Amino acid sequence: LRSELSQVIEREKYVIPQHQVPDKLQKYQDLSSFQCLQFAVDCLQETYRKNDPEKYGQIVRILLESEHIFVSGFRGLAGPARHLGPLLSTYPRHVEYFCDADTRCVEKLLDYGPHDCVILLGAERYSRMTCVLAEMAHDAGCRLIVITDKLTAPFAGDADIVLPPDLASPSPTNPYIRAKLLIAALALQLHRPTGAYP
Repeated sequence: LRSELSQVIEREKYVIPQHQVPDKLQKYQDLSSFQCLQFAVDCLQETYRKNDPEKYGQIVRILLESEHIFVSGFRGLAGPARHLGPLLSTYPRHVEYFCDADTRCVEKLLDYGPHDCVILLGAERYSRMTCVLAEMAHDAGCRLIVITDKLTAPFAGDADIVLPPDLASPSPTNPYIRAKLLIAALALQLHRPTGAYP
């Protein structure tokens, strides 16, 4: 059973592959606190470079045109999803967010349709629930916005817009700050006079 379980975990990418851990430890073990800070700054700059500023304007237009907005993120990006959900709810109405992979989010998404928007956050060790929600959003004809580490993420294929933060990290966890940079850029666009500033 133990052998079977380890194969399932490896196949589904729910954990960092074991062969990558020693390489990561060796690469980053001698990093000083200053080097860690510089590493984070470099990744923030790379996140900025990866995402065309026009994307934020497109997302704001989608959000303002949507009747309902559904935000979800699990595992390593549950924290940024918890930040994005309440932040959006101060501008467009009818925003709901889910950070627990249970049946409530599936039941809620059943009511969504072409006039609604779904925002999904996810990074490697992708949650199967995120893939299910993306498929449901596609089938319902929702506008889909994805914040994920790779354009090849399994739930990014049908997205209208993909925002990839640089999630490189010396630790085995996903750093929140790069995803929060994207969220801050969205908030800035929403604050603009042409946006939804209350």
